[in-house]
Amino acid sequence: MHINEAIQKGKDDLIQKANAIADNFMSKRKGRRSGTNQDWSDLTVRVRAEGEGLTIEWQWRDWYKKTNGKSGYNSKYLSSRQLVRYAKEWERDEVEQVREQMEELKLAHKMLRQVERRLIKKGLAGDIDDALIGFVPRPLDLPKR
Repeated sequence: MHINEAIQKGKDDLIQKANAIADNFMSKRKGRRSGTNQDWSDLTVRVRAEGEGLTIEWQWRDWYKKTNGKSGYNSKYLSSRQLVRYAKEWERDEVEQVREQMEELKLAHKMLRQVERRLIKKGLAGDIDDALIGFVPRPLDLPKR
């Protein structure tokens, strides 16, 4: 396996783990409406892997009544700092835990990207044969007799 393939697999695994955490978080919020707003969460999380980056998007649903009497909502993107403020009391611990896990995955993904770029820049991203192409050993500086 080439080094760049191993790094790509690592990045893909991190994205898959982030999606699994987001899916688990969101699955706990489906159908929680039981007549009271206490059990209803307005927070959503989504993982986006575009280009080389990994983005974690937190949104808050702001509900309103339409003129026809039906409900609608607008989504507001939240920063990590705003997140706890918009979370309801019953979900704050879980939101904080998921936020911390996502930040760690995002950091690990960023570090793998940095390693990949550095290896490519130095010509070491392929297999060992690729790394040795163009390698010319320096002559040894032996003392003269």
